[in-house]
Amino acid sequence: MCLSSKYPDAVPVEDITSVTVVDALLQIFSRMGFPKVLQLDQGSSFTSALSTTFLEKFGIKVVHSSVYHPQKTVTHESTGFTPAELVHGKNLRTPLTLLYEKWLDVEETEGEPVTEYVFSLINRMKRCQELAISKMEECQQKNKTWYDKRAVKREFRIGDLVLIFATFKSNKLSPHWTGPGTILRKLSETNYVVQLPGEKATTKVYHVNMLKSYYKRPEEINYLISDLEGENDEEQMEIPCVDSNPNILDLEEMFQDYGESSNMNEDQIAQMKNLIWKYMKCFSNVPGKTELVMHDIELSEEQSILSKPYRTSPRQNAILKTEIQKMLDLKIIEIGFSDCTSPMILVEAPGKDPRPCIDYRNLNKITKTKFFPLPNIEERIEIVSSAQYITVLELSKGYWQIPLTERAQRLAAFVTNFGTYKPLRMPFGLKNAPYEFSKMVYQLLEGCEEYAVPYLDDIAIFRTVSLNI
Repeated sequence: MCLSSKYPDAVPVEDITSVTVVDALLQIFSRMGFPKVLQLDQGSSFTSALSTTFLEKFGIKVVHSSVYHPQKTVTHESTGFTPAELVHGKNLRTPLTLLYEKWLDVEETEGEPVTEYVFSLINRMKRCQELAISKMEECQQKNKTWYDKRAVKREFRIGDLVLIFATFKSNKLSPHWTGPGTILRKLSETNYVVQLPGEKATTKVYHVNMLKSYYKRPEEINYLISDLEGENDEEQMEIPCVDSNPNILDLEEMFQDYGESSNMNEDQIAQMKNLIWKYMKCFSNVPGKTELVMHDIELSEEQSILSKPYRTSPRQNAILKTEIQKMLDLKIIEIGFSDCTSPMILVEAPGKDPRPCIDYRNLNKITKTKFFPLPNIEERIEIVSSAQYITVLELSKGYWQIPLTERAQRLAAFVTNFGTYKPLRMPFGLKNAPYEFSKMVYQLLEGCEEYAVPYLDDIAIFRTVSLNI
């Protein structure tokens, strides 16, 4: 550190031998310049012949600290006294004290008798001890107050599950929470006897700071509610269930939900109900089949793609079988064999239902790209925003309403652990699927640009008069 500018400079070294220290000093001198005076301690790396010769060659005066003379004349914050005052009863006569006396030319006074000096020294040390203890207690109470602001008292009961902070790893980045363990006994306010799973014969004592509560994930339970009156144990009771088809909308429920949140008056709501009942087939979740377009797949090179099915768990297989059966019932796919197959996977995202997807990456690599201008959302908003009445229709399963050619059915076939299937309608994941869908919607609304504009699978119908409904 430079005494003038107080600028510190540090160089990391592997060891503190003379060679290493001289190399480090030379690096610092090359950046900061060569000093005139250097303050060093009595370490062997600074007093060796190599270090001494190095400093003499550059004309640097070396000032070594005194031997075995620790500087203990600084007042400690907690006790209010210096270490020398608490040990010797007075401050040490350091080189700074000698310099201070030389500057002030302090005259020596006649000393007091030995007995009086001893008694005064004893009394002074007792007084220093009392003041130091009092000051230390105040400082401890102050530190405790600040620490307890964020401290949380933890207490466990016998049988509680806890996680244990494992610090027995050699690497400092390796310690982690293990467990859960079981609290067997409470030894004190801070120590507990914990048994880890698998260690039935041995138990260990852990401090409360090494433990934290373990919370189990809530289990999914199927409830069976039955009437106890007239219950017959010999006969097997049927569990009642609601018969519903998820592919058909409940219009009454939709009317009720929409009527509560809508700004329309009763006459407008009644008029809307009549229109929806009149065109009920248009509001069904069952996908139809368009005759405007048929999706075809053209390859850049004739290549057979045969992929093995991905490994799935029994639970995932059950979900896939259910979803595939729904597609078979809707005639979206059919059971069949093909020389070109892609694997089906189950995508599971937090907070969402699992959904099957087909991995068409290998097929998309050799598929010729088709282009169609996708609509610009800002332009669509500018067109629709000037209207007084706007109705937005969202197409249900739009991709599944576009049929495939025989060649596309063969190339888009997919495989699972329990069979091979050929899609009859355009599946999700194909490279040119957005192009084909946008093309179909454009042909569907051709000539209706004055009051209807599409954007992907949404159609906005707008007018400036109330005929929009």
